[in-house]
Amino acid sequence: MSTNQQSFWVRNRWALPLLLVLIVAVVILAVIFGPKLRSAASATSTPTPMPSPTPAPTSVVTVAVTATPGPGTPTVVTTSNCPVGTPGTTGGASTPLPQATPVPTVVGLCLGMITRQQSKVQQTQSAASSGNPAYAYYLDPIAVVQHNLPNYGFTGPVKIVSPVQVTPSPTPYTGADGRPLVQVVVQYRGRPYTIQVAQPATRGPKGIWVIVTILPGRS
Repeated sequence: MSTNQQSFWVRNRWALPLLLVLIVAVVILAVIFGPKLRSAASATSTPTPMPSPTPAPTSVVTVAVTATPGPGTPTVVTTSNCPVGTPGTTGGASTPLPQATPVPTVVGLCLGMITRQQSKVQQTQSAASSGNPAYAYYLDPIAVVQHNLPNYGFTGPVKIVSPVQVTPSPTPYTGADGRPLVQVVVQYRGRPYTIQVAQPATRGPKGIWVIVTILPGRS
């Protein structure tokens, strides 16, 4: 067997170089095309995951909801509606006085400067001057405090501390703006409050009185 193989290579000396050339060619082809073949095989065997679609941004809508008090629900006092307050208020607001320190806020009460429309003042003055009994108390500053304080949150018992004598009506003094003023100190829920009442229109016995300031404490 060895003699036959030896005689074959001896007889075919060209076969060995040809075999070597074939081996070198195979190696070169493997180096060149091997990575491409592996990539193709990998692409065929492993599917490429498709990217998940990005959801469109959700639009945000802001809805303003206005609460409407139901029957028996007290109105919350704010700075805008404080001058026309409602009995049984649960909030609190204060309107500062010109050139004065800020007025503290007390829950449920309207404090500070009390303003009103001139048309309302004229309407009240006309009704009182015509003898309308519903407006007769506007001619007495103490009666105005007793009747109108609930409009600014003073819904419980209010005790008048000063002036001590309420009948006849106390003598007014002249305020800084020239209007007749009467100062009344009351006690409400164990705390004193100072109320100033002024004549905004007609002056004298036929002029109406209105509350112009409500301040915590005793002045």
